[in-house]
Amino acid sequence: MINNSEFQSVEVFYLKSNELKLKKEKYYFRFLYVIKGNGTYTSFDNTINYQKGTLVLITPNDGFDFQIKKESEFLVIQFHLKFLTGYRWKTIPKIENLLSLASQTSGIFLQIESDRELVGNITKAMLMNVQANELYSHDVNLHFTNTLIVIAARNLSINKPQYFSEQVDNKIEGILSYIESNIHNPDLLKAKLICSIFGISTNYFSNYFKINCGTSFKEYIASYRIKLIKHRLLFGDKRMRELAEEFGFTDISHLNRYFKNNSGVSVRDFKNNQKRR
Repeated sequence: MINNSEFQSVEVFYLKSNELKLKKEKYYFRFLYVIKGNGTYTSFDNTINYQKGTLVLITPNDGFDFQIKKESEFLVIQFHLKFLTGYRWKTIPKIENLLSLASQTSGIFLQIESDRELVGNITKAMLMNVQANELYSHDVNLHFTNTLIVIAARNLSINKPQYFSEQVDNKIEGILSYIESNIHNPDLLKAKLICSIFGISTNYFSNYFKINCGTSFKEYIASYRIKLIKHRLLFGDKRMRELAEEFGFTDISHLNRYFKNNSGVSVRDFKNNQKRR
């Protein structure tokens, strides 16, 4: 550990083990970077293979389980919710809500290819810093942790609407967070209900959403749902029936029609195209 105070806002430590056991934490976010080894990681009934270079973001109260196939080495970076809310993020409002979206993709969030190399270099430097344990090593890792948080935020922001900006007003930010948190429950995504929750006129809502997001309310929901389904198809192990249940579809046929109508390809063609890459 690099901070021995009673309240540790940020901790960075190295683990090498055939069995990874970490307690569920109510107020802590965690980055787990795989230095070496392979196995599976399960969160919210979704199982994903991990290997060297995988970065997982575990949000507070996430249920998770690591099954190690080959002895693995991890760098663990955990930071308290107060660290997020207390730091002045100049252009990222409510960053804690943004990071919480990682649970939608079971913690696998890196989408920008150049960020994968960047994260690898940062975590390598953090590990060296922990092992050297020189003067001000905690302060150095605080700055590295800030950088990882911003990288996570910009990767998770890819799922925001095309015209979403850093200056978006708090109400639309709240609406987007609400949609993303309830994407698996279509009954909670009705415009009339959202207008009631956020105090917006139903007559004005469609224009308000499109002005702020550059896309319609229905198009955004469809786009976000499709992105999550694609992520499950690429990284998860759920069967089509389980995916249909998770996202509120009546059956597999309903999911297939929805996917093709909103992505332009069938689920089968999408999976086959990914295998060829």
